[in-house]
Amino acid sequence: MKKVILYNDISKGNLEKLESKFDVIILKRTQLEANDTPIRKLLKEVEGIIGSKLIINRDFLVYTPKLKIVSNISVGYDNCNIKDFNRFNVMLTNTPNVLNASVVEIIIGMMLSIGRKIHEMDNYVKENRWTSGALDKAYFGMNIHNKTLGILGLGRIGYDLSKVCKYGFNMNILYHNRNRNKKAETDFDAEYVSMQDLFKQSDYLIVLIPYTNKNHHIVNYKLLSKMKSNAIIVGASRGGIIKEKDLVKVLEENLVAGAGLDVFENEPIKRDNKLLGFNNVVTLPHIGSATEETREAMATLAVDNLISGLEGGKPKNLVNIEVFKKE
Repeated sequence: MKKVILYNDISKGNLEKLESKFDVIILKRTQLEANDTPIRKLLKEVEGIIGSKLIINRDFLVYTPKLKIVSNISVGYDNCNIKDFNRFNVMLTNTPNVLNASVVEIIIGMMLSIGRKIHEMDNYVKENRWTSGALDKAYFGMNIHNKTLGILGLGRIGYDLSKVCKYGFNMNILYHNRNRNKKAETDFDAEYVSMQDLFKQSDYLIVLIPYTNKNHHIVNYKLLSKMKSNAIIVGASRGGIIKEKDLVKVLEENLVAGAGLDVFENEPIKRDNKLLGFNNVVTLPHIGSATEETREAMATLAVDNLISGLEGGKPKNLVNIEVFKKE
């Protein structure tokens, strides 16, 4: 039987599906990251790897002569060097679409929490500061209804977010993409604008572009300082896109009203990160897809991708199709 490494927890049903077809070796990501002699010996016989967040590049792939496919249990694949995968003729798959709804829910949750100061008011009550019926205007929030939503990277998740915000909150939709999203323009009257205008005009600015070297720190002080003073920014794709030091600076200077972050440059976030000191910043531990239903759907899709690739088929969610064409 072909050998497969699994380094994520998956359900009993999905594990049994893998074990019915392959010799499954269960490891922890830290064991693979060690890349010591026993691991290198094991990697020589492995034809498939399934999990998420393991850094896989040339330094790893040189020890995997039989490897045919890596199945990422995530929509993002910035942990994998595509050029190296192509060079070593290894397929890479991901799990798009199945997590869209849960990510949209988290984004809406952060928008509401910051805009309406829900998390601050929760602490206000629990700290026994609610001592009179009248609430000081300093604690008033900002509506979501009828405001302008700006999306940096209107893809699949951005499309679903636009649908909720357009029809649920009657929001005006602006976006900036590498390419125009004609469907969103037709369905939601979304307006394509420049990057600068997106930051200038949005009340709620959502960062959804994928992380690439080109996008590293693309959201910096120059852009952040163009935002309205009552605007809110939400980061929900990958850390490293928003330059955290610059976000701290605009928060300290009261140039924006608040921020919501489900992703960070370093995860877990370091305890000395200044973002943890702001009441008007919601910080979440990368839970965009963290529901039982979504994680099960992601794992099922990843397992199916792996099986398809190792049985000679074209995986449904193949990232680097050029490798398949070589076969």
